[in-house]
Amino acid sequence: MPKTVSRTLVVLLIAISAPSLIGQYVYGAGSAGGSGVVPAIASPQAYLGNANFGISISDGAPGAGAYLATALLPSVGNFVGVPLNVDINNLFSLTFLTLDAQGKVFLPAPLSAFTNPALAGFNFYAQAFVLDPSAPGGVAASRGLRGEFTLPPLVFVGSRTGFAGSQFFVDPSIPAISNTVSGVNTNVDGAAFTSEGKSLFVVSSLTRTINYADLSGVTPVWSTIHAFGPGQFLTGIALDEENDLVWTVDMISQSSSTIVALDADPSSATFGNVLHTFPAPSAGFVGRWRMNGQHLAAITHVFTQVVDLMDLNPTSPTFGQIVLSTSYPAGPTIFAAGATDVAFTRDDHQMLVAIQRSGGVPAEVARYSFAQGAWIDHDPSTPAVDDLGPFSNPPLAFGPNPFTLAFPRYADSDWFLISGFGGAGGGWAGRVDFDQTAPGAWSFTPATGSNLNQAWFSGVDPGGTTVAVATLQNHVGVLKFFDAATMTWTGSVLLPGSGGVSGSNLGDVVWR
Repeated sequence: MPKTVSRTLVVLLIAISAPSLIGQYVYGAGSAGGSGVVPAIASPQAYLGNANFGISISDGAPGAGAYLATALLPSVGNFVGVPLNVDINNLFSLTFLTLDAQGKVFLPAPLSAFTNPALAGFNFYAQAFVLDPSAPGGVAASRGLRGEFTLPPLVFVGSRTGFAGSQFFVDPSIPAISNTVSGVNTNVDGAAFTSEGKSLFVVSSLTRTINYADLSGVTPVWSTIHAFGPGQFLTGIALDEENDLVWTVDMISQSSSTIVALDADPSSATFGNVLHTFPAPSAGFVGRWRMNGQHLAAITHVFTQVVDLMDLNPTSPTFGQIVLSTSYPAGPTIFAAGATDVAFTRDDHQMLVAIQRSGGVPAEVARYSFAQGAWIDHDPSTPAVDDLGPFSNPPLAFGPNPFTLAFPRYADSDWFLISGFGGAGGGWAGRVDFDQTAPGAWSFTPATGSNLNQAWFSGVDPGGTTVAVATLQNHVGVLKFFDAATMTWTGSVLLPGSGGVSGSNLGDVVWR
């Protein structure tokens, strides 16, 4: 508990800084304590009204005192060798805390009273300083934490009906549909909220358009910001708010595709115009792809095991170039392998690929370590490089046909959500906990309490507390919610007009 508090953290909302462009993340350098570990700083999503908001310190010296500094501006410097990531000339609060026996502490700063949407988009900065006599200079410093105040959680559920079917905005706090979208998007193949939650970009694959929803009012206001020329379809989306770009892949034909960036700044005179175009990697028909916080896009391919990393940072000397091309491990099985999704850990240290095999064989997940420059072997006792799954040691009991990998953006731990279709219940989902520093440490917690038929798409909220899975029940779409810690079912929302006789027509599940 705090010993003294100069000013409470929630008062930051009264004097917060200018609107930000990108969301919550850690930045700058830290300094290690006597154990050789840099203290960590984190917080849940700072959404307006979040009664559970606060800032946590971990990996400090057990029982040590610590100062938590919050400021209106960041800094990059040091004082007597200790990194400073907050501007001490704009310091807003300095709170003394005592770490517990595990070297952790959490400072609550509930945002219950702050619900004005005008506050969304403003940011703050924080850093922890742990008093550790065995650390150089007697102080171990965390990296900086940049937080952004956002609108409350909302789930967008796309549809892949092949025609202008319905999409849905679902309020997970009830849970219930807050808005139904009809006649706007055809076959959604990617959606992305802006970091403060006031806007949404959607890829309408078959109409070959990028659509935009202004969410600042009571109901969404939709517009088409770009219509592509003749071609097959669009696939995937990545929003780069730092450079005001929205990316997608244009599948012009089976032998020709480009990765395209549009102007994503609504205040710009060229909003929605094409600003950059590059040939997509030609290792095979482009599959699912994602971009990480370092502006690297991991692109999978339908007919090969190659994953290409393309640099999409406009300020980089290798902008538009493939900086890494690697093939994920095939494993010992004879069944054909194909990548169905790709994701990055929240610190961008590792890349994960979901692997589907023919014949209903259990799913696998390959992990690539950028530090090692190699795919991680999950059973070193065998000659092959084994993925997470039935051939890892210990094995993980995934279902078949994985289709979604998702990480919580702000959760202070390493875990990911995985879901797929097929198997005894027609579908499955669960969370995988792992330790990046301990290759043999992982566990799988399957979702329980409700049927998950056709669980192609799923998502987890940024704070890592709630999971949403799109399912098909009696030919009608149902969005099901699970407690992320236990993966137990907590509630469902019927999505009328979203189902299909032959399979689920629900698409991307995207959290604000």
